[in-house]
Amino acid sequence: MNSPILTYILDTSFINKDVFDKLIIGIKDYRKEKIEKLSMFETKCLSLGVEILIKKACEDFQIDYSSLEIEFNENGKPYFKN
Repeated sequence: MNSPILTYILDTSFINKDVFDKLIIGIKDYRKEKIEKLSMFETKCLSLGVEILIKKACEDFQIDYSSLEIEFNENGKPYFKN
């Protein structure tokens, strides 16, 4: 049986500085480092939103987010090793 294809969408416009500071605590270090390099707050929120969606998908599929191993291809793009 084929698994359903799910699309996750997040409107990051609700994220202000206080919310940002709370949400960034629980994300992986590689994403934090990427966010720190970004200059515009809106872009930082988008990158943070990506990680929030990954965490939600892990929750939906009963995958332990903390056990995800992230690798990077030759272009620096992340992918799941496991």
